[in-house]
Amino acid sequence: MNTITRAALIATAVIALLLPASTSASTIEVTASAGTNSSEYIEYRTTKGENNRVRVLFKGSTMVLVDKSTKRIRPKRGAGFGTCRATSRQRVVCPNFPLYAFLRDGNDRLSVAPGDKGLPPTSDSPLAYAESYEDTEGAVVEKMLIDAGSGDDFVSGSSLNDIILPRSGLDRVEGRGGPDRIGLQPDGVTDKIIGGGDVDSVSYSIDVPLLIDLAARTGGPPGDPDTLAQIERVHGGSGDDVIRGTDRPDALYGEGGNDEVDGRGGNDLVTGDAPVTGGVASANRLIGGDGDDIFDTRPGSPTSTVDCGAGSDSHVGGVDALLDPSCELAVIRIVPGSFISIESETELFDDPMKVAPVAKTANTVTFEAVCPQRDNTGCNGTIVLQSPPVLNEPPVNYGIGEFAGPPGRANVTVGLNAAGQAAVAGNQPVAVNIQMELQPTATNAPPTRAQLGWQADL
Repeated sequence: MNTITRAALIATAVIALLLPASTSASTIEVTASAGTNSSEYIEYRTTKGENNRVRVLFKGSTMVLVDKSTKRIRPKRGAGFGTCRATSRQRVVCPNFPLYAFLRDGNDRLSVAPGDKGLPPTSDSPLAYAESYEDTEGAVVEKMLIDAGSGDDFVSGSSLNDIILPRSGLDRVEGRGGPDRIGLQPDGVTDKIIGGGDVDSVSYSIDVPLLIDLAARTGGPPGDPDTLAQIERVHGGSGDDVIRGTDRPDALYGEGGNDEVDGRGGNDLVTGDAPVTGGVASANRLIGGDGDDIFDTRPGSPTSTVDCGAGSDSHVGGVDALLDPSCELAVIRIVPGSFISIESETELFDDPMKVAPVAKTANTVTFEAVCPQRDNTGCNGTIVLQSPPVLNEPPVNYGIGEFAGPPGRANVTVGLNAAGQAAVAGNQPVAVNIQMELQPTATNAPPTRAQLGWQADL
C-alpha cells in the first residue's frame, strides 16, 4: 500500500467501515496488503453498540488483544497468512504483525503496550519534518491503524508509527512514541490531540476554512477548535486556511484553498499545496519568520507570494512563486526528480543560487549562475527572463543569457529587450527561469537536466 497520503489513509478506513461485520461477535483475522512488497497485517473489527475496552500487547513473536467489553472475539480463517487463536471469549493471540483496528460506534478505549512516550524531535533541519510520500509498493509500514469510529473515544498509540482516526465524538488521542499521523474531522466538540515523541502530524478532511495555531495549541474551524499538543507537522483542509507554526521547526502544508501559512520562528518547511494535488494549485501566502526556512511552492501557477523573513532561506519551485527581497537562495532541482518528495538526491541544497542579481544596468541584469558538482564535467544552460505566468496566455520574453563551464560559480549577464527594460525600470515582477544540463563524466552517458526558477522585483 502507498504511504501515507492523507487521502489514501482515510479512504482505506472508510472502505473498511463499509464492509459487512458480524452482529454476534467481534472478528479478527490475519490478512495481507496488495503489491510487490505486500505484507501481512491483522484486522480487528468490533460490533455495533459496544463500548469497547481494547488492550493490545506486542511482545516477541506474538500480539495479544483483549477486549473486555465485547461479547466474543471470533478468529476468522486466514488465507495462508497466519492465524489468530482465541484463548478465551475476549482474548486472542496472533502473530506480531501490524494491527488495523475498527472500533465502530460506542465510547471506546484502546491502549497499546509497549506505548512509550518517546523523545521529542531535536533536528534543526526542516527536511527532517517533511512528509514522506514514498510508494512502498504494498508494504505496511505503520504499526497500527486505529479507526475509533463515532462516540467519545480514548486512543493511546504504540511506541512506533501509528495512524489514528478519532472520527466524531469527544475524543482524546495520545500518539505516544513514533511518528504518528492523526486524521481529524471537526465535529463541533473539542478533541484533545497529543502527538507524543518523534515527528507527529495532523491532517484535516474538511472544506471549510481552518485556523490552526501550533503555538496556541489549537486547530479547527474558527469557534470549533481542537486542542493540539506536541504536533510538528500540519496538513490543512481544502478551504482557505490560516496555519501558524511555533518557534521550533515545523512542517506546514496548506493543501487546497488560498492559504496563509506562517512558519514563525525555527527552521521551517512551508508549503502552499502539497505536490500530491496532481498539479492543481492555489494562490497562497507563505511566510517564514525567523530561522533558516525552506519554501516548497510546487506545483505550478497561480502565483503564490513568499515572505521569507529573517535567516538564510531557500526556495524549491519555479516561476509561480513571487519572492520578496528577504529570500536569499533558490535550490537547483534535478529533472526528472521525485514527483512529490523533497529529497537530497534531487534537490541540491548544497549548491543553491542567489536570488538577487549581482549587478544591474538600464539594459542588463547579471546573476551568479551555479554549475553544481554532481559527477559531471561541467554545465551549459540558459537564464530566461519573462513576464510572470498567466493562465492560457504566453509569457512576454524580456531577455536571455547563456552559460557554459566547469562546476562552480560564474556571472551570467542577460541583455534586456525594450519590454524587459520597461519591466525592470517599472519595478514589475520578473520571472527568472533557469534550465541547464550537467555533462556526464562517463562516456556515452546522457546529460542530467536541472532547473530552478522564481519571480522577483529585479
